Formats: sequence, structure tokens, C-alpha cells
Amino acid sequence: LSLASMLGGAAPALAGPVPLPKDDVRHAAEPAAALPMPPPPPCAPAPGSAELPSLGSAQHPFGGCRPCAFLHSKGCQNGFMCRFCHLCGPEEKKRRRKEASELRRAARQETSEQRRAGRQERQEHFPWGSGTEASL
Repeated sequence: LSLASMLGGAAPALAGPVPLPKDDVRHAAEPAAALPMPPPPPCAPAPGSAELPSLGSAQHPFGGCRPCAFLHSKGCQNGFMCRFCHLCGPEEKKRRRKEASELRRAARQETSEQRRAGRQERQEHFPWGSGTEASL
């Protein structure tokens, strides 16, 4: 079946755009603002994307993430739902552990130096003793 046979003769030739009635909402005189606007682009990376491979990776740009210990060794079984960062490199966990150990060591050293300085100050201020000896 063709269009011509359904219309009972020759198909009418279309010479241009079909004019719309004046009450049609798509009237050319009206602005295109009546059409719905597309949604804005997302402000954060899509979950599961290369920018956010796991839930724990969300704080990676700010340094607040914790590296996944399994991702680079035997593979992480939790995938996107992992609470640890999948963006950190394979040596990041070791580097952070070493950094924390050095900070603890420095804090212990500073504390022991303060104790020594305090003892020395007490001995200079109270030359007769620190007060721990039994008096006669």
C-alpha cells in the first residue's frame, strides 16, 4: 500500500513547513523557554567511574582517604562498596605507616627531652633535692 493509493489518487506535494494554528504552544512567536531545560551536569564524579572507583575514594583529593590494602595485591572483593581508597598507589599504605611511626618517634623524643629539661630545672631551682628523698 502506498500513500497515493490510500488517499485515492496522487499524494499532495508539500511545498514547505505546515503552518501551526495560532493557539498551538509551539507557535513561532513564543520563546523556546516553554521547552524543559536539560538537567545540569553532575557536580561530583559518578560512583564507580574512574574518578570515584570506590566509596572510600571520595576523600582522596583532600588527603582524608585510607588506602585499600588488598587492591594492589590480591584484588579488592568489595569493588565500589569498599570503604577504602582505590586511587592511592600500591606503596601509599606503607608510606603513611612509616610517616606515622616517625611522627610518634619524634613526639616520644620531644617528651623525653621535656622531662629531662624539667628535672634539670627542678635540680637548679631546688638544689637540696627533688623532694623524693626521705628527710632526717
